[in-house]
Amino acid sequence: LYAMVQRGDGSVPYLGSAAAMSWYSDAIVTLTGAANGTLSSSAVTASGAVLDLNGHTAVISAPLSIQGGLTIRDSAGGGVLSASSGAIEVAGGSLTLQSGTVSTQDGTAIAVSSGSAAISGGTVEVSAAQPTGYAVSGTFTFTGGILRAKDGAHVTDMKVQLPAISDSGDG
Repeated sequence: LYAMVQRGDGSVPYLGSAAAMSWYSDAIVTLTGAANGTLSSSAVTASGAVLDLNGHTAVISAPLSIQGGLTIRDSAGGGVLSASSGAIEVAGGSLTLQSGTVSTQDGTAIAVSSGSAAISGGTVEVSAAQPTGYAVSGTFTFTGGILRAKDGAHVTDMKVQLPAISDSGDG
């Protein structure tokens, strides 16, 4: 799996392995190449960064720590940011999910300890008996998209008004 980082002025400061990339402020990271692969789990301290899953499945080995600003979208459809134990931790930054799927097999898909997370589209999915998302001293807003709990998982500790909750019936 490769990542192409492109800034607003069209310059490309990085094109290479998605597992070794760094985050750049006000730049779009577009995944390309193999359909599945590893994405760098380095902390996102950049502001205005965008991750375009571009239809790919990016696996992270540790929760992605958002300390700056990150928007996740999927321009091609079918894209997934996947973690085996906890996917995203917002720690003083901001996360926006516009499209694509954030999935974890164990642990919390999106944890907000400080800062904010806004879900306006896409899917947040968890497959274990853990909460799908929560806010402790930060803000978690949900205005669209799907929260999916599978295999005995449940959606708890949500400090938002949910328009709908999807249970796939897998457990």
